[in-house]
Amino acid sequence: LMWEKSLPLGLPGKAFQGDNFFTAENLGPEAMITYFYNDDYKSLKEKRQEKEKKLIKKSSDANYPNYNTLKAEVDEVAPKLVFTIKDASGKVVKKVIKKPAKGLQRFKWNLRYEEKVPINLNKPSFYNPFSGKRESTLVNPGVYTVELHLLDDTMKLLVEPQSFKVKALNNTIMPAKDKAAKVAFQREVNALDAEIQISRSKIREMNNKLKHIKEAIKFSEQPIYKLNNAVLSLESKLKEIGVLLYGDSVKRRLDINQLRSPADRVGSILYEQKYSTAAPTTTHINSLAIAKAEFSIIQQKVDRLYESDIKELEKQLKKIGAPYTPGRLLNKQ
Repeated sequence: LMWEKSLPLGLPGKAFQGDNFFTAENLGPEAMITYFYNDDYKSLKEKRQEKEKKLIKKSSDANYPNYNTLKAEVDEVAPKLVFTIKDASGKVVKKVIKKPAKGLQRFKWNLRYEEKVPINLNKPSFYNPFSGKRESTLVNPGVYTVELHLLDDTMKLLVEPQSFKVKALNNTIMPAKDKAAKVAFQREVNALDAEIQISRSKIREMNNKLKHIKEAIKFSEQPIYKLNNAVLSLESKLKEIGVLLYGDSVKRRLDINQLRSPADRVGSILYEQKYSTAAPTTTHINSLAIAKAEFSIIQQKVDRLYESDIKELEKQLKKIGAPYTPGRLLNKQ
């Protein structure tokens, strides 16, 4: 059964009720995938250490591993169990990777599509209930399949596709008449948000490069004026793009009215639609169309700076023998 969870305390879990507030986890809108695996994977290092422990118990000598043994352990790629969930048309919706472990195992799929935002490997050191989750909209009701492969040197099919049915719980006050159209709209919004975040990452990367380039120019054995002006010009262009994409921060501080930016429009639609069961409003549809049209122009400007202007400046730095800066190509181009 599939539904949108409510947050009666305003935030996930206990919110800010404190540890003394007793709660128990309920089964949410998710598919429970249960499987049994016959083998227990052990790495080359684990196997070697087990043999050494047996020798030590017998008071026998445990020789230090030679180069080939340690090299094989370092280079070993651990096998993985890959669960692939597909919709009725055969399109992949979700992949779940598990370490092979002997016995009865279980995992949950939250019945949502994957979010396409840029990958961020940094993990927060504390739980932040305001940060949200990396998850997209709920899938369409229908028949789905899950299959199991062993990923090693090759992909070996272990279990043929097993089907299960996802049904929408009839508990909504304002359900969308066309569920498929609603899901398609939500995915369109998510796709545009992903593109905006890609541009945001490129802008952040370019700003970081320019900070390092400024320092590199100081240490180069060339006049500073020309290159410094080139950096200032690029910084000015990035600021202009930032205003187009996010709005004018100075006007926001002074509470001066300004037109909504593409990022603001998409953020509002995501906030109002991501966990909603209702169909998108006309305002949502029109606002998305405006955001797409405006962002396409901004995206071209970002890509031109990222793929051409910054690289041209880096080539000039390389020619004059300036110190290396992050992301600069080291080839002879």
